[in-house]
Amino acid sequence: VTGNTGVLVPPRNVAAIRSAVQELAAHEDRAQRMGNSAARRVASEFTWSNVASRYIAQLQTLAGVQEE
Repeated sequence: VTGNTGVLVPPRNVAAIRSAVQELAAHEDRAQRMGNSAARRVASEFTWSNVASRYIAQLQTLAGVQEE
C-alpha cells in the first residue's frame, strides 16, 4: 500500500527509485514505520492458507468452475 507499507515507483525509472531511497534515508522514522506496517501486512494477509485459497479461487475462475 503506497505510503503505508512502501513506495511505488515507475518501472525502470532510476531517478524515481533514487529519489524514493533518498527520501526514506532522510526520514528513518518514516522508513521504520513503513517497514513495520509491511511486516504486519505480510504476516496477516499472506499466510500459506490465504495464498492457497486465492490461488485455488483464481484457478476455478479460469476453469469456469463456480464454488458452491
